[in-house]
Amino acid sequence: LKKYIYISTPEIFGSSNKIDEDSTNFKPSTPYALSKLKAEKLFLKLYKKYSFPIIICRFSNFYGPGQPIYRLIPKTCVMLDNKLQFPLHGNGNTKRNFIFSDDFCDGIYASIKKGNIGKKYHFSSDEIISIKEIVKRICRIKKKKFDTYVKLVKERKNKDKIYKLQSQKTKKSLKWNSKTSFNKGLKKTIQFYKKNFNHL
Repeated sequence: LKKYIYISTPEIFGSSNKIDEDSTNFKPSTPYALSKLKAEKLFLKLYKKYSFPIIICRFSNFYGPGQPIYRLIPKTCVMLDNKLQFPLHGNGNTKRNFIFSDDFCDGIYASIKKGNIGKKYHFSSDEIISIKEIVKRICRIKKKKFDTYVKLVKERKNKDKIYKLQSQKTKKSLKWNSKTSFNKGLKKTIQFYKKNFNHL
């Protein structure tokens, strides 16, 4: 292998307002996050001992056309189109960076072409947004009343309040940037699920 690219997650840091590429302040709060962190550490040990060609890429929350129905945006779209109430956990105040599918793929490609073995890279947009605001924007685009089509339910256990990946070093070294604004990406995603609603 010339390069082995491992896709990781900001969840390994737990709630954090600032996570740069060199951060080691790990606080995984879920089994998923812990498993991703353990995998990172294993790959880095293999790199140090056997020169395994690992590159670790941490991506903020992915979204875009074709995403599985159980994810936030497609689930909201399908439920609203079925005239069902969307269950919003807590008050929807948790915040995330989001990255559109095209920018995600560009990040992987940049890692393949320009990434250095043994390095960690972060890919995220600059915009951070609450889950509640995302659902509100979808409601506005679909001309649905938020209070009618959204119901508040109990917050999930161990849900981190905020992830904010810093990706300045990655942008500079890989000459990568998030090109798709959240509003533009959201509209493309909504159009996909509207077009394919009957099939889905």
